[in-house]
Amino acid sequence: MYDPFINNFIKNCSKLPGIGTKASERIALFLMQNRQELQELNKTIELMDKHIIKCECGFFSTSNPCYICNDDKRDKSKICIVKNMADVISIEKTKQFNGTYHILGGLISSIDGCFPQDLNLDNFRDKIIKNKINEIIIALSATTEAKTTQFYILSKIKNLKVNIFEPAHGIPLGADLELLDQATLSAAIISKKEIENNDDF
Repeated sequence: MYDPFINNFIKNCSKLPGIGTKASERIALFLMQNRQELQELNKTIELMDKHIIKCECGFFSTSNPCYICNDDKRDKSKICIVKNMADVISIEKTKQFNGTYHILGGLISSIDGCFPQDLNLDNFRDKIIKNKINEIIIALSATTEAKTTQFYILSKIKNLKVNIFEPAHGIPLGADLELLDQATLSAAIISKKEIENNDDF
């Protein structure tokens, strides 16, 4: 029905989260009818591809360390472990955490093909020791995959003299952090509960 170039755009646009074929078609037609918008979008994507890199914490920025890791006003002795960058943004919006972050890049799930070695944890234990971290918040969703991942994280940092917490109850079962409203997430962060980490892992 469409020109091959437009069909290719629709096919690739449909791969984006939350955008199906119908939405991709509407976007394609809009861009064809508004060439200036098409050129601006193309320029923006090229600049992102050229300048955005991944910080060692997993955050995408124009520098490594990123602006969060470089912020001297943050408490560098605290670190919050999250699944992805969207979770960082969600927690930042609550204004309830003033430490730094560590993004895993996924959760352990055989169904999704994500295994322990795929997580951003290779040098995490060394990072905790080097940066003299004394508080870790493991802020993951309330899912089986998240609990499996949390168990693995605890096994990686066992015997370290560090206080480990998780958000308090109130996060709905199966819910991703990025989808929670700010009030719920804020309350969960404020009333965090401590996790025991011992030699049993």
